[in-house]
Amino acid sequence: MTPDDEQLLRELSVAARQADPIPDQVQILGRASFGLSRLDAELAQLTSDSDELLTGVRSAGTDVRLLTFEAEGLVIEAQVSAAGARRSVLGQVIDVDIAAGTVSLETAYLSRSDATLDDVGAFRFEGLAAGTVRLVVTLLSGRSVATRWFRL
Repeated sequence: MTPDDEQLLRELSVAARQADPIPDQVQILGRASFGLSRLDAELAQLTSDSDELLTGVRSAGTDVRLLTFEAEGLVIEAQVSAAGARRSVLGQVIDVDIAAGTVSLETAYLSRSDATLDDVGAFRFEGLAAGTVRLVVTLLSGRSVATRWFRL
């Protein structure tokens, strides 16, 4: 998608919201169903977010955000970086028995990018647009662990 396409979509979105706003009840139901996708995945809890740690600190604005999610016997660490309008996620899955697996980056618009974990559990996603995403780790054992949704 080009920057012109993104600008056109933003303008169309504003026009559509003004001409035909979404009813409150539809928004409530949409948010509730949003969390139901991938019910088969175990949910990793957010245990650390550098944005929350720096709240109230003067001049804390940074283009790097560090997130840590934990599930039983597994830790997902992610570094979200911004370069202009683009984002990247560099991370590592730490597991007692990590052999191999994949990490999927899922967006709120149901698109998905996949990365294969390397031999130390590292992964990378680049050239991402800002938005709401989550990470879903699927190990060769079949275990699936999803993070909560977060903003890039």
